[in-house]
Amino acid sequence: MMTELPPTQIDALYAFVSKKGVKPLDVQIELVDHLATDIEARMEADNSVTFEDALEKSSSKFGRWGFDAILQKAEQNVRKRQSRLMWGAFLSFFRWPRVAFTATFAVLFWYLLANGLDPKIVRKTILAIWIVFGLGYGFFAVWRHSKMNKEVVLAKPPVWLGLCGQLPNFLNMLLGEFWQNSYSTEAYAIWATFFVVLITTFTWASIEIYEHLIAESKRLYPQAFA
Repeated sequence: MMTELPPTQIDALYAFVSKKGVKPLDVQIELVDHLATDIEARMEADNSVTFEDALEKSSSKFGRWGFDAILQKAEQNVRKRQSRLMWGAFLSFFRWPRVAFTATFAVLFWYLLANGLDPKIVRKTILAIWIVFGLGYGFFAVWRHSKMNKEVVLAKPPVWLGLCGQLPNFLNMLLGEFWQNSYSTEAYAIWATFFVVLITTFTWASIEIYEHLIAESKRLYPQAFA
């Protein structure tokens, strides 16, 4: 029968990897599983080997900076996954059935601008909505993160959420009087519609991916949210 480590030694492994600077729970679980398997194999092969000796030999394979490298690798893998999810979520707004919503929003926005709606009112309204929504969601995300009792790499916000915080300034510039006075009403309506739709779908996709990652983190690591 294969040697299995008791709960006390498993807890000791968690304390060990935490002491090595690995704080995220998902990375800890992966490391502890790897260490436990290797330690059990060593103790099974030689009954005289103690848990402490087996741990020292197993951990020595990582080298001095091995644990940092594993943490960085885990973060890189999460970022790659986020990138794939983000690209898919963004493109979904231009595929059926979401393309119907995107097209309806674009046509309505263009129609209002092209038929005499004051661009200044449009710009101020969009910026006000964006700022209120952004601050509201930002405070909610920070509050939710503060309730976590364990760090989880998978639940880290995508870098795009930080970029979304800069979009009001970007929109204010793109929809400003310089561009308004540089184009005809029809051309400005097309210009403004293109960027508003692009930025809106980008932000929506960013939030959607973040919520998806949070939900998956809760499913895989409920103890981090307890």
